Amino acid sequence: MGTLRKFRVNEIVLLADEILRRDEWSLAIIRECLPDEDGLVRTVKVRTAAGETLRDIRRICNLEEEEAESTGNPSSGGILRVGEGGTVSHAERLVVNLLSHT
Repeated sequence: MGTLRKFRVNEIVLLADEILRRDEWSLAIIRECLPDEDGLVRTVKVRTAAGETLRDIRRICNLEEEEAESTGNPSSGGILRVGEGGTVSHAERLVVNLLSHT
């Protein structure tokens, strides 16, 4: 069994697609983590520019490592608060704005 990845609401992720090249994968924002009967999150609800869908976490790629997420000055690559408890890096703020207007 591999390392357990953690996903959080409002986290920006890439949706892996074996048919597309990596540079064509869609960006998405996690809207809800859905635990199964064991209490483990194996499915998340994500929002993309095309709408909301459910996605298996095995087909989702984190954009940032968890340890890189610390509070700081946004102009120096720190973390900005977005919505309820979610965080994204300053560089990804434009993506959040883009997806929130679709």
